[in-house]
Amino acid sequence: MIDVAYLRVYRPASQVRLPVTQGAGDVPRLNGATLTTESQRADAWEVEWEGQKWRCPRVPRRRMLESVVAHYQATHRFGRGIVDVRVAESARKELLRIRTGVGEPASVMVSAWHPPLRWFMPFIPDDTIEAMVLRKDLGKAVERVADAVSNMRRMELPSMWIDDLVSFHSWLESFQGAAMLELDYRQVGWRLGPTLIDDTTFDVASAVDALAASDLDMAGHCYTAAMFRWAEAHAVAYSS
Repeated sequence: MIDVAYLRVYRPASQVRLPVTQGAGDVPRLNGATLTTESQRADAWEVEWEGQKWRCPRVPRRRMLESVVAHYQATHRFGRGIVDVRVAESARKELLRIRTGVGEPASVMVSAWHPPLRWFMPFIPDDTIEAMVLRKDLGKAVERVADAVSNMRRMELPSMWIDDLVSFHSWLESFQGAAMLELDYRQVGWRLGPTLIDDTTFDVASAVDALAASDLDMAGHCYTAAMFRWAEAHAVAYSS
């Protein structure tokens, strides 16, 4: 099983009429071009936050198809990749059928081995619920990322960095109404060492705040500290 980090958008439980996800215990299975240990049931994660129950649809089939298409699009320009063009086209057509009449993207992002640092940008240390789990009102999360994008443009940082964050902001902004954003990277946290104390949220939040104060040196120092902390996990991800 590959350890993964999750970024999830939750809705009030009354709005998500799906059964609640049960415990793990699935066995690895090969499904076309993908290998997964995740159940393919249409169910949802459920959590309690601020006195209310929230649910996030897992949509495992949709996420799997999206990963196949994304991998093909990212690699085919460099030659023959792992995903055959016929497999990618079949996945694309099934995705079109699944998405028909659906106004929002999948409510889950998944990253193997480590959480992308941009996932921390909506949060501050006070949003920590438990070790390596953060939750925040989605509207406030969108505002914080939008401010970061604006400050990066004002300081004329490389467009490649800004474009990645703009895409992330667009995904967050696509969810309308009451919602909660959760970053859960407990599965991959062991790669930081034996301690359960992780300062990534503090470092990234400090970098975002330093950008707002036009302190580019401090922003770079804080963000580099966060990158260094996850360097080994990044190396594993790229070597895979």
